[in-house]
Amino acid sequence: MLLRDFIARSITDNDDFEAANLNYWAHWLGLDSRPQTSDDFMAEQERPAWDASSLLRQFAIRLDRAGEYTDLYVH
Repeated sequence: MLLRDFIARSITDNDDFEAANLNYWAHWLGLDSRPQTSDDFMAEQERPAWDASSLLRQFAIRLDRAGEYTDLYVH
């Protein structure tokens, strides 16, 4: 329930948070291979536009292993 509350209140309808979430997943999925020493990269405004097809493909590959995080992945 906590994860669903986070999605509903923190990410939805907030462009800055949604961009930070997208930056995080692009990094986690390996689309941004630059080494990071902190999570500051997630809030960077001058990040490249991520290829939606590549992100979707990588999400789909990992979705079957998502378990309890499926709601966050799908969002």
